[in-house]
Amino acid sequence: MLFRSAQLHLSAEATLDAVRELLRMSGWTARNGGDLRHAATQRLRVGEQELVVVLAEARVDGRRVPLAGATSAEQGFERASITATLQATNPLVADRAPPRTGRWT
Repeated sequence: MLFRSAQLHLSAEATLDAVRELLRMSGWTARNGGDLRHAATQRLRVGEQELVVVLAEARVDGRRVPLAGATSAEQGFERASITATLQATNPLVADRAPPRTGRWT
C-alpha cells in the first residue's frame, strides 16, 4: 500500500511539473507571481468504487487558491492520479489559453 501511495504522489508531481512548465511558457508565472504546489493525493474507496483525489494549491498575486480533482481508478491508479491532477489544475490552464479563432475542423 505504501508503494501504491508513492506511485500516486509521483504521478501527481510529474503532472504538476508539466503544468508548471506550461504556465511558465505562457507567462502566467511571471505576470501573476504565480506558483503551483502539490498538497496531497489520496486513494479512496466509496462503496464499490475506487477513487483518486488530488489536492493542489496555486498562489496568484499572493493569494492561496485551493484546487482539487477526483476521478475513478477504474483504468488504473496512476492514470487516475494524472487525470485528477489535470482536473484540479484545469481552471488555471483554461483561463490562460489563447482564445479560439475558429472552429476545429
